[in-house]
Amino acid sequence: ERAELWAKRAVMHGNNDGFLMLFELRRLGVGSQPNLSEGIKFLMTGASSGGRMCVLRYGEMLIEGRFVPRDVERGIKLLEAAVPRDRDGSIRAVLAERYYHGGLVPQNPARAFKLAKEAADLNNADAWSILGELYAFGLGVEADWTTAVDCYSKAISLGNLAAMVNLGRHYLDLDAQLGEEAG
Repeated sequence: ERAELWAKRAVMHGNNDGFLMLFELRRLGVGSQPNLSEGIKFLMTGASSGGRMCVLRYGEMLIEGRFVPRDVERGIKLLEAAVPRDRDGSIRAVLAERYYHGGLVPQNPARAFKLAKEAADLNNADAWSILGELYAFGLGVEADWTTAVDCYSKAISLGNLAAMVNLGRHYLDLDAQLGEEAG
């Protein structure tokens, strides 16, 4: 009850991401029976009202087909439309990751690089890690190992632990290449 009260207060005070909390409360059935369809209505309201976290969550749900029918195109459009309001780079970083890896979303390394660079300029740790990958593999940008290491290092300094693994993996690959060349 208190969680719902505070989520509703957040919404009343203009924080549309309070709708995300209302979605989770309904989805999980906290304080009432689980009601996914009512929860999704809250999430859609938050997303259409510009709640950044609601847009992010709903866009990802559409792309993955989690809790809602899969609609990759609609999910991407929702996230892309939110980029101009993305003050911390989180939406850009999610899109960059999607465009980098491809899969459900068509791979687009050039778009991945542009979005990751913009998000990194906002000091987003995930974006710095993605930039490291793009520079390391030369996707959307010319391969540059020194810049890749700098990007990973920045991501690590901002708390992105996955960047540590990625950097270690690239050093392992580099060591293997050097061993083959020496052998």
